[in-house]
Amino acid sequence: MDGALRQSVRNAALKGFAALTGPIILRTVLGRWPAANERRKFREGFTQPYAQVPPLLRGIARLPPGQTQLNKLMLLSWLYGEHDPITMPPSPLGHLRRLGPDRPWELEHGMGDLFTAWNGPPLSFLHLEKTAGISLTAFLSAQFHPSQLDRDDWRTLPPHLVQRFGPHLDNHAGKSPLVWGHYDLPSLRRLDPERFVLTMLREPKARLVSLYHFWRSVDPRLISDDQGNFTVALAHKADLAGFLRTDDPFVRDYIDNFYVRRLTGYYVTGNDSDPLADDPQTSLNHAIAALDDIEFVGITEYMDESLVRLASCLGIAPPERAPRANVMERNADEDPAAFRAVSRQPISPEAQEALADLTRLDRVIYQRASAAYAGMPVIA
Repeated sequence: MDGALRQSVRNAALKGFAALTGPIILRTVLGRWPAANERRKFREGFTQPYAQVPPLLRGIARLPPGQTQLNKLMLLSWLYGEHDPITMPPSPLGHLRRLGPDRPWELEHGMGDLFTAWNGPPLSFLHLEKTAGISLTAFLSAQFHPSQLDRDDWRTLPPHLVQRFGPHLDNHAGKSPLVWGHYDLPSLRRLDPERFVLTMLREPKARLVSLYHFWRSVDPRLISDDQGNFTVALAHKADLAGFLRTDDPFVRDYIDNFYVRRLTGYYVTGNDSDPLADDPQTSLNHAIAALDDIEFVGITEYMDESLVRLASCLGIAPPERAPRANVMERNADEDPAAFRAVSRQPISPEAQEALADLTRLDRVIYQRASAAYAGMPVIA
């Protein structure tokens, strides 16, 4: 076969391949089906003879949206590469640092955006358990570069067990533009009283029931008292009423007027007496004052509206819809190594009575915060 014929066969093969696979390839690159002119430009680039660049990249490069993706690919190559730092050019964006072969935890878990950087005020998210905090974090962290996210490995430990951000403690998180975790408000104020603090609240009884069933959904094989998860073990051993009536001080700090405790730092764990039980009204007054001092309070039942309002406060675009994460009904399918499917237990009269008692102060806090969302659509 002479050279001219070989080239003709090659061109015909490339055109046929581009026509057949181009729409599917562009669908994956652009995130949508390509228009007719985009399919044409892809075929032209794909069949253009240029030995230094493979046909696939040539085709994508002919489209402006494809050029944007290739620019990102170049940046990723720089971030993940292991080139000689002497000969490697500086970062295309000043806020980025080279990642090398070791990926940050946040990036591996889909947190942060390599192609952005936060230039707003430093934020502290007071993540209260089972209030859709993971969903809010998913939206919020996408506004930050991974290197701007707090790397506190102990953020999931409850504040009634571990004091955070106090004198002589490791305050490295104070340098991070975004700090979040299961802290309490006094801890975050100690970190930096000038930071923008935000939190989410959920109807207190619903939060307690959700916490109980969430802990029950944890795979029993992962539970052991020596690892400190006896709280989860209790949810497996007791029915809802028994769980709520426990006298374990560590669990009480999780379930007994939880909002008031996290807003004030008043815990029974490690104390000779319970400051909240000793003077409930004063504790509530202090919690209300602390609540009113928080820069932003969202409501789980008004999640979409909460994110719209938060975005407005921060000067960023709201999401098209609120992300959903850490949903118990889906966890067993999405993470079967850690969770199992469980059915929700009916709420007995005894459990109803316990729920009312354990949330008597928290309901005041919730009603005060949710009043600003009156008339908005409620998420079922």
